[in-house]
Order: sequence, then C-alpha cells, then structure tokens
Amino acid sequence: MRKITLLLNIVMLSLLIMGIAYAEWSTGFALAATVNAGECDINVYAGDVLLPKYVTGDIKNISNTRDLEVKINNIYPGAEIIYDFDVENTGTMGVHLDQLNFEIENTSEPGMEDYFDVSYAFGLPTLLDEDDFVYEDEFVQELILKKLDLNKIETISVKVIFDPNDLLTEDQFEKETLSFKLTINYSQFD
Repeated sequence: MRKITLLLNIVMLSLLIMGIAYAEWSTGFALAATVNAGECDINVYAGDVLLPKYVTGDIKNISNTRDLEVKINNIYPGAEIIYDFDVENTGTMGVHLDQLNFEIENTSEPGMEDYFDVSYAFGLPTLLDEDDFVYEDEFVQELILKKLDLNKIETISVKVIFDPNDLLTEDQFEKETLSFKLTINYSQFD
C-alpha cells in the first residue's frame, strides 16, 4: 500500500509540476494598436495685385479656401501684371508642392493666348522703380516647387505679361477677354 501511495504521490506531484510548467510555457499577452493616417491638405489665400497705369483688377477667394479668381481689365500690349497668393499647409503632415499649371481656358479672340508670358517666383517681388513699375527679375518660367512644413505659409507670385510684339493689326485685341486657371498640385511629403 505504501508503494501505491508513494507512486500516486509521485504521479500527482509530476502532474502538478507539469501543470505549472505548462502554464509557464503558455503565458501570452495581447497588444492593442491603433494607426491613424495623417491628412494632406492646403488652403490658398488671395494676396495683392500689382497693376500698371490704366489697368484695373483684383484677386479674391471664391466659394472656399482653394479657389482664387483673378480679374484684369483694360490690359494693353506690354502691360505687366503681378499677383500673389499664399499657400498654407493645414494638414497633419508635410506637403510637397509638386506642380504649378497655368492654363488658358478661353479667349474671345482666337490666337490671343499666344501673346501671354507667365512666370513665377516664391515670395514677393522687389520693387526697383515704382514710377516705371520695374521689379527685380526673380521670376522663372518653370517654378521648382518644394516641401511645405506643417502650419507653414508660402507666398507665390505670378507675373503675366501681355506681349503681342509687332504682329498685331490695329485694334486687334481691343475689348477682348481672356480666362485662365492656375492649378497647384500637391502630395504628401515622404
């Protein structure tokens, strides 16, 4: 009987040790994680329009904070118009300003779009001669765009020159209109 009791005690002790060991081996843990994607967003704000004599116009936001309307009236050959706007990163991550597109949408006179030169600059232009409306040449045809950090504002200036040279016939573009759109493409900064 003693042998059986001893044997049963050994078996029970073995099972007890195995249970503890099994519990040790099967310990686990749970990790709860939440990943939120950031937001890639910008706002665009109207700035100023610099106009030569006789030319009138304005720039304003329309309907939201992404669309601008630029109106220019009484433009004449050789006139140079400069307007600026601010781009603000309102998202939660860096934004890369990828591309700036100037697209003439329609004209009341076919061929008129061929006589406009458009150039761009970061920041505001430096006025050299107020009487002659001369600015330091900081404008380029292809604007190399860049990273815009969180809550940062970047000013972009656009210069539009109506330059029909000597190819115009008398009064060819008088009282004509031109509509254009300026688009900024942007993406998340890697």
